Amino acid sequence: MVLAIGFLKLQDILKMITFWLFINLLLIKLKYGRVHTIYSSRNLLKKMTNYSIPQPDPIPTDHRSVHDLLIRALGDDSPLIPHIQDRKAFGLKKYGTPLQVGNGRDARIDGFQEILDGIIYFYQGVVSGDPALYPLLKELEKTAIKFLELKNV
Repeated sequence: MVLAIGFLKLQDILKMITFWLFINLLLIKLKYGRVHTIYSSRNLLKKMTNYSIPQPDPIPTDHRSVHDLLIRALGDDSPLIPHIQDRKAFGLKKYGTPLQVGNGRDARIDGFQEILDGIIYFYQGVVSGDPALYPLLKELEKTAIKFLELKNV
């Protein structure tokens, strides 16, 4: 097998690894019947490729809503509270559960994807003629770069 690998392209090796991980995920899902049990293997696959691989749907837990915890941490006078409450309602409607700790999703990946979406949307606004969004675009860009510089990303 070692000699055969020398003749394979890197792309073929990555496909074999991806296929092996997929089979492992399938076997674990068949054995335990829950997506949550395969999350760590799926997370490994994400780290090997990129941050564009979709995450599993959130699994309800006994933890409080992260939205509620954040609102409490921000204080009653934060102008963000109504917007956070709107996002909570949106998430409840879309996923059937509030954002909670231990929900089977990787908060780093979700956050990074949302930052990238913000960069893209703000850039759309800038090229559409709204230069006031440019400083916000640059701040999000700095945040995304800082994230990539973190250890264990």
